[in-house]
Amino acid sequence: RLRLHTAAGPLTVLLAGLDLGTTGVKAVVVDAGTGGTVARAHRDYPSDTTRPGRHEQDPADWWTAAVSAVRAALTGADPGAIAAVGLSRPTTPSRCTTTGTPRSARR
Repeated sequence: RLRLHTAAGPLTVLLAGLDLGTTGVKAVVVDAGTGGTVARAHRDYPSDTTRPGRHEQDPADWWTAAVSAVRAALTGADPGAIAAVGLSRPTTPSRCTTTGTPRSARR
């Protein structure tokens, strides 16, 4: 457990995490001193499975969902107390690969 003190008293230290999953993104804020969850949020993003054997997603949807989840999680926390952010994503290499024009740019 992390316990920090200043002359004014105990200092709250928060840690934030963002998990980019297969169907959505999760954001969590944890109190580093207690290990307790301060706030959390989840946002789904769409998948295009209209072609057999294909599962496509627009990276712009990942970004929009991530921003929304982080903003929602921060409503329950003091952003100035966040000392670190951890990121997680699926290990599928195609998650990091984009080709062509994103669907969001063609709308």
